[in-house]
Formats: sequence, C-alpha cells, structure tokens
Amino acid sequence: MIGPFRQRLIIEKPVLTPDSGGGQATVWQSLADAPAVWGKIAHASAENMRTLSRAEHMITHKISLRYRNDILPTYRLRKGNRIFYVRSLLQPDERSRFLEILVEERPN
Repeated sequence: MIGPFRQRLIIEKPVLTPDSGGGQATVWQSLADAPAVWGKIAHASAENMRTLSRAEHMITHKISLRYRNDILPTYRLRKGNRIFYVRSLLQPDERSRFLEILVEERPN
C-alpha cells in the first residue's frame, strides 16, 4: 500500500455456468493470479458522468490502479459489499504505469 492506493479491491470476471433450467447463469470469480489489488476510488466528476455515460449506464466512480493488462470491460471490482462494474479502461499517461477504470456502482 503506497501513496493514494489505499483501497483493497478484488477483481472479478464473469463465468457462465449451467443452471437447473437448462440455461446459463453468471457467477463471478476472482482472478487467480492476483485476486486483490490496491487502488484509489474517487467519485466521477460531473463532466465524466455527462460525457462518458450512456443511456443504460451511469459512470459513478473512477478507480485508479497500477497498470494491468488483464482487466476487461466485462469485469467488475469489489470492495467488501460494494460492487463496481467496469465501463471503460483508460491509460492516462500511455506508458503502462497506471490504469483508470470508469465504473458504475450498483447494489449487490
């Protein structure tokens, strides 16, 4: 835990599993190589909310992490019982040092 990265976050990916009705259900599974990472959670600015939100999604927070190349827009991050669904991934300096993730917080 260094500097502003003080929030312990779990990265989860969706996994489809068969359900009893013959369909598929989504379960969330932690990444095996690094299930927990340190990050910074900040409320999204009004500009980010207005510019980057789509009708079906609302950008509520920006999560900053050290750079990783294994997070996809279909993933989510969890901090305790708070769930953050990934909506957009940005590299602010384009040098693979940090990753900014625009997320939508939704109830569990």
